[in-house]
Amino acid sequence: MHARDMKLDNFTYPSVLNCFALTKDMNNAMSVHCLITKTGFEASKLVNNALVDMYAKQGNMDCAFQVFNHMPNKDVVSWTALVTGYARNNRDEEALDLFCDMRLAGVYPDHIILASVLSACAELTVLEFGQQLHANFVKSGLPSSISVDNSLVTMYAKCGCIDDANRVFDSMRIRDVISWTALIVCYVQNGRGRDSVRFYDQMIASDTKPDFITFIGLLFACSHAGLLERGRSYFASMDKVYGIKPDATVWKALLAACRVHGKERAANNLFELEPTNAVPYIMLSNMYSAAGKWENATRIRRTMKSRGLSKEPGM
Repeated sequence: MHARDMKLDNFTYPSVLNCFALTKDMNNAMSVHCLITKTGFEASKLVNNALVDMYAKQGNMDCAFQVFNHMPNKDVVSWTALVTGYARNNRDEEALDLFCDMRLAGVYPDHIILASVLSACAELTVLEFGQQLHANFVKSGLPSSISVDNSLVTMYAKCGCIDDANRVFDSMRIRDVISWTALIVCYVQNGRGRDSVRFYDQMIASDTKPDFITFIGLLFACSHAGLLERGRSYFASMDKVYGIKPDATVWKALLAACRVHGKERAANNLFELEPTNAVPYIMLSNMYSAAGKWENATRIRRTMKSRGLSKEPGM
């Protein structure tokens, strides 16, 4: 389009930048940013919002902040793109600080930024701030949002407030796999594995399909509640029923959750998926030692040594 000398406008650039955000094509994105400056669109709020969003989605928060900081006019979309970017890139304290700056600037939040800020509260376990956001959301009169509700359930769960998490969940008119998984993980994190299993069964009865994160929480729940046979059954259903192939994260959960037989299988799969990761070797070796299987423990340590792996301090 540019090569044919066709006219570019406020709508062309955001569309192109959104494509770069999805494909993570930083080199071409930077070239388009230069073209935006050359063609005089650097003052366009629509274009600048797309630039902030694109850099944030690529994890380049320094560039995202520079574009944002030079914008003459900012709206809720501008703030949302930046705050959400910080939250998604695990810079939660900065996300909360920016949100406070936004409110001081007199900009009212929307559902998207509220969900992101609540997620940041969950990661930092700052319950009081999260409760204030919840109260303000209720007072704002904004319609219910599944993204905000899911973030509230997760925030209360990570802060150990099971009853509050339950109340939000019960009030939700629409629930998805994220809603159910948040509650399943909530109970297992608070030592109530059997309740996690009960909610999983309710989720399946509601025709909600689980994802791999659901199964990670479920496997830990079965382990903590001593439901090993049910855990094996759930694990088998991952692939057979739901077509979910266990990845390294799932095998790590199984390695941490199961007893001898399950640990051996989980460790062997991790050896193939992450051959340079010392953790599964050490966990399996420690398991053999605890069971008095000294020859097996020695064999695992020798395998580690032959592959040039070393034990990290504290393990």
